[in-house]
Amino acid sequence: MSTAQLFKVQSNHFLKENLALTEYRTEPFFKDNLPVPFISSSVQSKLAIRAVILNDPILLKCLIDDVDRVCSVHIRHDLSESLSVIHYAIKNNNINLLKILLEDLKNPKDNRYPFPEVTIKKQSTGHARIRTLGFLTAKIMPSRGAREGNNALIKDKMEAINLYDGKETLLYAIQNSCSTEIYDFLCENFHQCFCATQSLNTF
Repeated sequence: MSTAQLFKVQSNHFLKENLALTEYRTEPFFKDNLPVPFISSSVQSKLAIRAVILNDPILLKCLIDDVDRVCSVHIRHDLSESLSVIHYAIKNNNINLLKILLEDLKNPKDNRYPFPEVTIKKQSTGHARIRTLGFLTAKIMPSRGAREGNNALIKDKMEAINLYDGKETLLYAIQNSCSTEIYDFLCENFHQCFCATQSLNTF
């Protein structure tokens, strides 16, 4: 028996099942309507993704109006899945929520809570050494559920999309076979932004 196999056998021998744990069938933060306490402005902002996945326009409008606790409803998901709430609306072919989101992009509310300062300087999943565990390990992956960790301490990119990300958004819409209505709507709204940019560049 190898050292790695022996380590697993010995570790599992001392494990005890915790019957008090709650088993969730879906991702509780993004795919469930369980109440979430206020943790930070970035976490509160990402509830907009939940609103789109659950098709909840009331929650989405409340988050947009909550200028005191939400820095932006357009923050990208995370390191491994850099989708914003607009990407999810396109993916679900939800034209009604997409209209609400693009209206917020074009006419953002004043005095919104600022983006929190991220004090972690490096964005990486890290490395595990042989000296630490006593056997070879695979590179730590950024996906949730990896053996060596679940990204608990990875720096949040805190990126929010804007109207100037139109090329990326349109490409995503085409790749995900969006409806003609959504494609025309995106072209119309992002075209206005492109025209405004070109007019500014002429000065």
